[in-house]
Amino acid sequence: MERLSHASPDTKRSKKFDLPFPSVRKTSITVQDERPQEECGLLTFYSLSGITKTEVEKLFAGAEGIQQRGQQGAGITVHAMNGESFIHRGHGLLDDAFPKTARDQVMNLGTLRSASVQTRYSTDGGFEKENLHPIVVGEYEVMANGNFSNKDALRRQSGKTYDFDPSDTKVWSDVLPTIPGETQDDKIVNAVHGSVGAASLVINVGDETQYVAKDPKGVRPLVLGQMEGELGTIYVVASETVALEKINATVVRDIRPGEVIKFDSTGMTVLEKGDKSEERMCSLEHAYLSDPDSQVNVTSNGASPETWPRHGENRTEVGRQMAREEKARQRIAKKRAEKLGEPYKEFKPDIVVGMPSSGIPYGKGYAEEMGAVYRQLIEKDPENKTRMFQADEEKDQRRAGIRRKVDILTPDDWAWEDKDVVITEDTMVRGDAAYVLAEILTELGARLHLRIGYPQIINPCHLGVNMKTHDELMAYRMNGDVTEIAKEIGAASVEFVSSVGFVRAIQGDHFEETSKPKDVFDINRMCGGCVTKKYPYPPAIANASLLTAQAS
Repeated sequence: MERLSHASPDTKRSKKFDLPFPSVRKTSITVQDERPQEECGLLTFYSLSGITKTEVEKLFAGAEGIQQRGQQGAGITVHAMNGESFIHRGHGLLDDAFPKTARDQVMNLGTLRSASVQTRYSTDGGFEKENLHPIVVGEYEVMANGNFSNKDALRRQSGKTYDFDPSDTKVWSDVLPTIPGETQDDKIVNAVHGSVGAASLVINVGDETQYVAKDPKGVRPLVLGQMEGELGTIYVVASETVALEKINATVVRDIRPGEVIKFDSTGMTVLEKGDKSEERMCSLEHAYLSDPDSQVNVTSNGASPETWPRHGENRTEVGRQMAREEKARQRIAKKRAEKLGEPYKEFKPDIVVGMPSSGIPYGKGYAEEMGAVYRQLIEKDPENKTRMFQADEEKDQRRAGIRRKVDILTPDDWAWEDKDVVITEDTMVRGDAAYVLAEILTELGARLHLRIGYPQIINPCHLGVNMKTHDELMAYRMNGDVTEIAKEIGAASVEFVSSVGFVRAIQGDHFEETSKPKDVFDINRMCGGCVTKKYPYPPAIANASLLTAQAS
């Protein structure tokens, strides 16, 4: 049995990532946000001594820290010490999904034993309320972040028919009661370790028992924490550390790949320890999906959370790496020109701008390393609080769903005309945003040089990110030719950080060298399947039934 020791919530953390915007004149334009999306968010409290109304308010506050992971809907389930329970689900952001009437019902239950929230972004299944979490099947209440890749096989295994488009988690939950095991603990462990795909889970069974778990390859993040409540210690589990920071909870450690934890009347028990060395965390979590203020354990061991870097800091370092690779390309180009007796002009951007908001740290790091001027001349419309959270069934439907406003700023001391402008972005998937951005800057008389802080995405994802086919991927369609990509979108140039450079920047001192660049994600415990086609769960096992699949 593993017990948590109390640690002070005042423990020193690494510095938060600051994103200041200048105050200047604006011209509003509309661009396409086509970044990759996967996410859902999880936050759960469990206490032997009880959770008071004050701590329920903290639950709602902490949920704001996972809001960015899911904005299509949210659900809450609470279990009171007196045996009463309450479940509510709703569409939209947290304020829409949890109206005052629902929050009041939670408050009126009195002292709680457990309380759990999930924010949803769907990569599978329809928008029916039946797909919102928690998904209730008998005594089980299931909340998940991730994607079970073998949905069709699970559907056959369940033998159920549906009058709506069920999500993968809905189908998985329907199979859960049929999983063999001598005890309830055995059933949950078998279900987690027999699953195919990327999933972090919170499962309530009855009024007193809660399980939290991570799939055996740890593709999605999940962290364990605690805080001192009015009545005693509260265990806290969340998708990201930023949710714990919002409520002054202490980060204890990350939950290991394959780990299964049980909370009940005896406290916290680790049923399955898991193995950190087996982790293959989605590299897009590092690049974009996780909040820049969240911390991440990039080591293969139980490093103290005080030493964990923030994603924003890592992304800034990726920006510096992009600049180092830029300089290396220029040195090669200069030598080639000298050898051929041709003129050579060094590329020096007039200005660097980070695409808000996730492209900003890349831009700051790039500008710093290049010795270039950084100014935030593109700003996200403050009235648009959502990211991209629409199904991507049809191109026109996707573009309509992911459209958002940004402001192009024109300070009194700046003119765009005849300027070489580097704009940094976290990723390029379909190229929708780049098309529009290039068109606008061309109209302003500037030359767009796009620098991407993630390697070329040339393979689809079957682990939950909304990149399902090769044909929708810009880099794949252009055969990875950056000159052709630039022509296609109308930019002066396009460059991507290398795979080795990206992973090295994220891992820092913990980077593990390899002579084979294609192995760099895997050897550093990341999933980079969309870049290298090496997945922790190969697509071939997507037809396996629950408990019959083996990861390879």
